[in-house]
Amino acid sequence: MANRTETFEKSYDVFIEYERTGKPFSIAEIAKAVGWAKSTVRTYLSKKWEPFITRESDGRYRVKGLAGQYTLEEYLLLMAHSESIRRLQQELSEKQKALVRSQQLSSLGVMASGLAHEIMQPVQSILLTAQNCRAETEEGGLDTPDLMEDLDRIIQLAQRIDPVIEHLRLLARDQAPRSEPLALESLVNNVFSLFGQQLKTHGVRVAQQFPPGLPPVFMDRVQLEQVFINLITNAREALEQGAGEEKVITVRAEARGEAVMVEFSDTGCGIAPDNLDRLFEPFFTTKEKGVGLGLHIVRDILTASGGAIQAGDAPDQGAIFTLLIPQYREQGAAGDT
Repeated sequence: MANRTETFEKSYDVFIEYERTGKPFSIAEIAKAVGWAKSTVRTYLSKKWEPFITRESDGRYRVKGLAGQYTLEEYLLLMAHSESIRRLQQELSEKQKALVRSQQLSSLGVMASGLAHEIMQPVQSILLTAQNCRAETEEGGLDTPDLMEDLDRIIQLAQRIDPVIEHLRLLARDQAPRSEPLALESLVNNVFSLFGQQLKTHGVRVAQQFPPGLPPVFMDRVQLEQVFINLITNAREALEQGAGEEKVITVRAEARGEAVMVEFSDTGCGIAPDNLDRLFEPFFTTKEKGVGLGLHIVRDILTASGGAIQAGDAPDQGAIFTLLIPQYREQGAAGDT
């Protein structure tokens, strides 16, 4: 793209032609005259009306047809900078996606020990059952019913591994979000199952309150799981620092207008008043080894899906996070337009 001086010098030739013919020049002709790339003006040319450069009674050239009016010099500068702004916005969008991806992969690391237990336990049982089956067969003491029972047990144990592997595959995927109807209670149970061994080791009890008939929510499954993983991880870490005798994570949900409200509360150390307003800021953290992106990305995920989140102190002790997640609404349902 020509620099500012070259742009203005070339535009003077257009002005001279305007003086000679009295015909206004379209933005496309201006772009051609000053050597701009077509992509710079494509947005404006796609509109039903096309802005024109005209000469007003004060002798100044102006661009009409946009929101407001600009002198030609102002408009040329706007056009010259629009491509740079677009590139910066694209770079920012790509960096934000990279942050989300980084946090998503971080979630896998957080759950690594729990997932290893969930996989190794059935694998070890499969190995023991197969070894016993082989030993009894070699000794000639295994009849058909016993063999079938051992084989059934091996099949059942192998089937326990499938959902764990599927969760890993989904969390590790890198593709655009795809919203779908989700049964909230089932999804929360699946996420807690990934933390099963970790919570048991730390003596954490889970309490859930899901009313019957709770409507499904509408979000990307992996992104919503990532939200819950982050909140559960934070709750477990807060419980380690809390002074309460009982370690409890409570999840409660209810329909709220066109959304489903979900509350995650714990009996941990709570949130310091000075930190409450900064909790969702990027890179703000109170953890010694924290990065400060978890809750920021949680908020971004929910906001992009039409939801929201806020934090506060639980009534008795600890912290509480309140989420609003869009309900799934079938097309053609009452009230839809």
